[in-house]
Amino acid sequence: MVDEAIWRDSKVLGFVTSGGYAPFIEKFVALGFISTQMGANGAVFV
Repeated sequence: MVDEAIWRDSKVLGFVTSGGYAPFIEKFVALGFISTQMGANGAVFV
């Protein structure tokens, strides 16, 4: 999952730096970096 692109509206915002399965919530989670312009107050990421 590392170096996977983070997309929004057909644009690459950043890249995943790490990730894995979280057994407590039974889902995969990831951490990554995005550009500062995309991280404005009120920005929603799912």
